[in-house]
Amino acid sequence: MHLTRRPRHYRLNPESIRLPLIALIDVVLFLLLYFVMSTSYEAEERELGTTLATEGASGSTITPEVVTILWSDGSARYRIDALEYADRASLTVALRALPVDTGLVISAAADAPVQVTAGAVQAGRDAGFTRISFKVAPPAPMPAVP
Repeated sequence: MHLTRRPRHYRLNPESIRLPLIALIDVVLFLLLYFVMSTSYEAEERELGTTLATEGASGSTITPEVVTILWSDGSARYRIDALEYADRASLTVALRALPVDTGLVISAAADAPVQVTAGAVQAGRDAGFTRISFKVAPPAPMPAVP
């Protein structure tokens, strides 16, 4: 292999070197756009909790606890099974006595305000439930007008 040195008087002319800079910028912008559009901004499915009934190895079904919100005369009542609670603090105390691994379902009346329903969800969070579902009971049918 024969290596030669350049003479000292040899200078590189910058005008003779032309980099395709515009093409390089186009490629970089295209790659940036591709990575931005291919990124998923949603939570991964493996991290989503479920409150569906599951069957264990023994064949028993695990059902979530159900909190029913009743709304009448401008006040809310929370019902768990046959017990009723008048405020969110007493609901939180009652939920702390329940097992949290089964999950919680909040079933709200159709006319219940959002803040009452959000209060029930927050009571579940305060009690330690991590899997909380929400459903709205269908409104009562209107009576037929003769």
